[in-house]
Amino acid sequence: MHIHSEEYMSLIYSMTSTTYPMRERKPQQIGNYLLDEITPKQLKGKMDENPHALSDMMLNDPSWESFVWNGVMLTSPMLALRGAEEHGLYQNKPIPLANIVNSNNNQLIALGKKTITDNSVLSNLKKAAKYLHTAYNLVLRPDTSNMTVTLLSAAATDQEIKKWYDQMESRLEKIITLAQHAKNSDFEQLPSLPVAKQKFLKLADVISPKVGNENE
Repeated sequence: MHIHSEEYMSLIYSMTSTTYPMRERKPQQIGNYLLDEITPKQLKGKMDENPHALSDMMLNDPSWESFVWNGVMLTSPMLALRGAEEHGLYQNKPIPLANIVNSNNNQLIALGKKTITDNSVLSNLKKAAKYLHTAYNLVLRPDTSNMTVTLLSAAATDQEIKKWYDQMESRLEKIITLAQHAKNSDFEQLPSLPVAKQKFLKLADVISPKVGNENE
């Protein structure tokens, strides 16, 4: 059996890497967070003025290009999101999935494309929900049982926070009790505490009132 020398293999690699180069890093897996330069209040103002404000910002941001554009056409999740926006998504009320399906299919027919089913649009909305959460930390809720989609209202958000808090309140109290025990026992560098602390700090940061002009 002939075994290539290291010099020979190095030469082969050099030649092939020139012909078939490889990237040093993987392409971006998801678009950027888009509220670094505008406040939530400013975003709300944009949404009041433009029924497609959320999708428009994503369409115009380079980091979202591969997720919102497919050649010269919108990707399927973005098509579904635009359809939902067309039917009043920002009113924070349930939108019948059938309305979005009809809008999407009218556009596809006009372009000479095949129409899509309710389940396809539902799946596309679930992807769009992930996009909105990444870009804005907003919650879009496709509802499979009622075949609707909703951008959560203040009341619905409050209900969900209460639901999840009620489920975990006793567990949080246990964590606090154990953390106090660790502190007063002078247990240093418990691996689990920094992880828990970061979660509590993240929650505290989200619910703390902002100072200055951040919300103006």
